[in-house]
Amino acid sequence: MDNFFFGLQAIMSDLIDLFRLVAAYQLFWGFSIGFLASTVLHAFLISDDAKHVPLMAFSDKAKSFEKIYSRDLNLPYQHSYLAYSKNVDKLKTMLYVSGLFLIITLLIVFVSFR
Repeated sequence: MDNFFFGLQAIMSDLIDLFRLVAAYQLFWGFSIGFLASTVLHAFLISDDAKHVPLMAFSDKAKSFEKIYSRDLNLPYQHSYLAYSKNVDKLKTMLYVSGLFLIITLLIVFVSFR
């Protein structure tokens, strides 16, 4: 049982050394900050209003459409739901692809420093 705990300590020590090494690598941080900034900027450009990005990204299309675009009683909406739906799909796809790309990049960086 003692060998198991020594093994866990060795693994944790190795992971801490790996994170320290990556944290000292300036190109990694420059890429990460630039990638995050470009993703946020792209999300703002896709949406019509920057305040609506969290609502569009993390809630249901119909509910967020009702919250963003109001209508008068017995009158139709002034904005097309189809156009809004396409916009939300583009935004969510961009965020998912960016997240996947960032995870793959992190894995490549961590594996290359081993």
